[in-house]
Amino acid sequence: MWASRAPFLLALWSLEVRAVAEQTPPAIAFKPASESAAPGMGQWIFAVLACGLLLGLLLWLIRRTGGRLAIGAQRRRGIKIVERAPLTANVCLVTVEYEGRKLLLATGAAHTTCLRDDPIQAIGVPRIVEGGDA
Repeated sequence: MWASRAPFLLALWSLEVRAVAEQTPPAIAFKPASESAAPGMGQWIFAVLACGLLLGLLLWLIRRTGGRLAIGAQRRRGIKIVERAPLTANVCLVTVEYEGRKLLLATGAAHTTCLRDDPIQAIGVPRIVEGGDA
């Protein structure tokens, strides 16, 4: 069956090859975009989800770092957190050194209270009170 059609198919194929080879494409400066080049609905949904995910990640990072994104070297502001001790889930004690003073702070969800404020030089040195009971 194929043997009887082979010369015919071969001749047809050679005519098609010659016709394609002889054709020259039109000379145009640009090719207009086809319909398939436009982004589909799936690509738009993926782009919106990817942007939403990146925005959510950025907001989580800002919340996690307290609004201080450490990109590069940290700036020194003269505030040094010496120690932090959590008391409950929302309350902790923080020892801070600032401008030659050592502060004991109680921080909560809504407020911060200064419990003690001492000069750094006076810490560890007993005070001598003159004329009173020591």
